[in-house]
Amino acid sequence: MPQMIFVNLPVTDLEKSIAFYQAVGAVKDERFCDGSAAMMTFSDTISVMLLTHERFSQFTDRRIVDAHTSAQVLNCLSRESRNHVDETAEKAGTAGRAAGSIHARRRNTASCTGAALPTPTATSGNWPGWTSRLP
Repeated sequence: MPQMIFVNLPVTDLEKSIAFYQAVGAVKDERFCDGSAAMMTFSDTISVMLLTHERFSQFTDRRIVDAHTSAQVLNCLSRESRNHVDETAEKAGTAGRAAGSIHARRRNTASCTGAALPTPTATSGNWPGWTSRLP
């Protein structure tokens, strides 16, 4: 069995967060959804668990940070090409603006290009990103 990654994120608006992740290619897995949580799947091995603050707080006693003023983690997904990175970043930007997100960041280095956008309703400091090796 391949090792899997489940990124757990506290969110202030579960429905807006679901819409954002669907816009960038995640599929909602109804088996793990209720009024306080939703699992969004990117692949057989990568999923994001969106949790309301109340639900997230059941797993930790630590304070949930404000993603608008703090950053806690950076998450990146690989994409097939630079064009796919740009397409995904555009979809995320559109979905984020619709949900009240503020801005996007793009980065180009010698070996990678990528874009990062704050999840519009996450409060974990999450910056999902998309990277691709340049040709």
